[in-house]
Amino acid sequence: IMEEPAGTNKVIFNTEYYGQEVAGDDYPWCCVFVWWCFYKSGNGDAFYNGEKTAGCGAVYSWAQSDGLFINGSEAKYGDLVLFGNNEHIEFVVCKNDDGSYTTIGGNTSPEESGSQSNGGCVAMRTRYTTGDFPITSFIRPEYQGE
Repeated sequence: IMEEPAGTNKVIFNTEYYGQEVAGDDYPWCCVFVWWCFYKSGNGDAFYNGEKTAGCGAVYSWAQSDGLFINGSEAKYGDLVLFGNNEHIEFVVCKNDDGSYTTIGGNTSPEESGSQSNGGCVAMRTRYTTGDFPITSFIRPEYQGE
C-alpha cells in the first residue's frame, strides 16, 4: 500500500484514523498504521491503552509508564520497535539469527536508499540496532490471551 499521490501522506490508514481524507506534512502515518493494525485485529486495547495516537513519542511515554519495554533478545512476532529519537515505529515479524530483525511498518521506504521514517509505503524490512537508523526501543504490548 502506497500514498496516492506519492509524498502526500494521503493513505487509507489516515482516512480511517481521522475519519476523513487528509494529506500533507501534518499527517505522518507510521504510528497510525500501527494503531490501524491493532484496531482491525480486535486488539485495539493492547495499543496505547485503547486510545488513539499518531505520535511515536507518545507511544514511548506510554510504554515507559506501563512498563512495556523489553530487551531486544526477547523480541518476537507482534512486539513493537521504535527507531532513532522515537521518530518511527514498526512491528517485529521475527528476530533473525544474525541479530537483525524482520519488521513491517507504514510510511517507510521499500529499500535502504529511501526515507526510513517518511517513505510513503507499507514495507517489510530487515532492521538493526546499529547503523544510521537503529532500533532504539522494544515494546511488548499486553495482548489479550497472553
